[in-house]
Amino acid sequence: MNKIDVKAKQGRVAAERAEVLVLGHYEGEPKLRGDAATVDKALDGGLRDVLKSGEFKGTWNQTVLLHTQGRIPAKRVLLIGLGKKKDARLDTIRQALGTVAKRVRQAGARSFSAPLLGPLPQISAVQIAQAMVEGAILGSYQFTAYRSNDTQGEVKTLDRLTVLAPRAETIRDIQQGIRQGRASAEATAFVRDLCNHPANVMTPSRIAAEARKIGKEHGVRVKVLEQRDVEKLGMGAFLGVARGSHEPPKFIILEYRGTGRTGRTGRHAAPTVLVGKTITFDTGGISLKPAENMEQMKADMTGGAEVLATIRAASRLRL
Repeated sequence: MNKIDVKAKQGRVAAERAEVLVLGHYEGEPKLRGDAATVDKALDGGLRDVLKSGEFKGTWNQTVLLHTQGRIPAKRVLLIGLGKKKDARLDTIRQALGTVAKRVRQAGARSFSAPLLGPLPQISAVQIAQAMVEGAILGSYQFTAYRSNDTQGEVKTLDRLTVLAPRAETIRDIQQGIRQGRASAEATAFVRDLCNHPANVMTPSRIAAEARKIGKEHGVRVKVLEQRDVEKLGMGAFLGVARGSHEPPKFIILEYRGTGRTGRTGRHAAPTVLVGKTITFDTGGISLKPAENMEQMKADMTGGAEVLATIRAASRLRL
C-alpha cells in the first residue's frame, strides 16, 4: 500500500501551484462554471475550446489533460467528467477521483490538487472531501511487494493530494473529511494487501502477527488461541478445517472498547461483535474443484482481514 500525503489548503484555485490541477464538469452543461470558468479565463479559453470541439463532453469518468503553457502556476489541468448532474452521488465523486489518480500516474505526475468537486445537494463538505480522499487512495492502490524494478520498470506512485478550500472556514470540514477518508480507504487497502499475499506467506501465524501489530499500534486488546486452547474448548469444526494444512490454526480475538460514548439512553452502547472467516487457503474438496481460478482461494481469508481492518479504522477514528 502506497502512503499518500493528503492535506487541505485554502486559496484561489487558479493560483494553485501544482503538477496537475483537477477540475470537474457535468455532462450537458454548456458553460464552465465557478473555478473551471476562472481557470479557463486565465488559459485564454483553452478549456472552453475542448468543450466546443466535442473532445470533452463531461461524460462519467471521461478525462482530458491540457498543458497550461505557463499561463497559470499549475503545469497541467485535468478535466474529469462527472456525468449527468441529476445522477450525481457521492460515489460519483469517489469513482471520479479514482480515475483521476490513475490518469495522473499515467501522465508521470506524483501529485495533484483539486477543489471540492460537485457541489451535490444535501451533501456536506466533510462528505465530499471524504469521498475524494477515498477515491484517490483506492484508485492509486498498487500491490508491489513482489515486483522488481529491474525486471518490470519503475513503479509509478502517487505521493500527494491537496484538497483546496474555497474559504478558510471550510478548512476544518475538509480536514475532518480527510481523516475519515484516509481511515476508510487505508482500511480497504490493508485488506487488499493481506489478500494479495500468497497463501504460503499469509499463513494463520502471519495473520496473528498482523493482529498483534494492530493491538500494539492502536491500543486494542488481542488474544490468540493456539491449537491446544481450541482443543480444550472442543472446537471440533474449527480443528477439522485446520487439519487440511500443516500450518497450526490460530483463533484471534480483538477487543476494542472505543471512546466510552453513550447511546440515546445515556447508557453505554451494547457491544458490536464482528466475526470473520479467515481460511488462508481453501483446501476443502480441492480434488473435486476445477482448476480455473484456483489461485483465488487465498482470498478465503477476506472476512477475517476485513474484521482486522474495521477494528484498525475504528481505533484511528476514535469511534
